Amino acid sequence: MDINKDELANLIRLEKIELLRRIKLYRGGRAELDLKDRVVIVVDDGLATGQSAIAAIRSIRKLCPKKIILAVGVGAIDSVERLKEEADQVVCIATPEPFYAVGIWYEDFKQTSDAEVIELLQKNRAELK
Repeated sequence: MDINKDELANLIRLEKIELLRRIKLYRGGRAELDLKDRVVIVVDDGLATGQSAIAAIRSIRKLCPKKIILAVGVGAIDSVERLKEEADQVVCIATPEPFYAVGIWYEDFKQTSDAEVIELLQKNRAELK
């Protein structure tokens, strides 16, 4: 990709900072969930390469869940098949051919803001009480 090691190291450093920012913001001071022996459902809008889903599943796998289910709206057939080797179960609504990109299969594919994520998390917590 014509990127040198220093540029890559800097990108990794910046992404780690962003990850830690989001973790702190989204958890709102709450401890990490205990996923040991639990069924975990990972939801993604879609799988193009599947790399972000693989990263998520591998991170969760370290927490010893009973089962990991990946649920996606749309995916490239080869990526869906590859993810079946990572997750215990993969549910994908559509695998169109040709695939092209995740976003073209949605009417509204705008990014979810931090405020929307926090609102949804708070709503979910309130409903669980």
